[in-house]
Amino acid sequence: MFEFTPRQQALQVQAREIAVQLGSRAAETDRTEEYPWYAVELLRAARFMGMTIPVEYGGGGYSYQDAILVIEEI
Repeated sequence: MFEFTPRQQALQVQAREIAVQLGSRAAETDRTEEYPWYAVELLRAARFMGMTIPVEYGGGGYSYQDAILVIEEI
């Protein structure tokens, strides 16, 4: 049986919390039709932008499996 590492479990919890924040403003974003810069900022602050880019190039250095885990939660 496959299990996430403790680090991946923490990443999953973090992504789920961000998804809740994004979801709470989704109706407003749809209504106003404005670009959701707040979403970009949330994802950037969580280091979810450029997750799989190596750290030495300014990315998060995460694996593709980590990125998929975040995508699935959001």
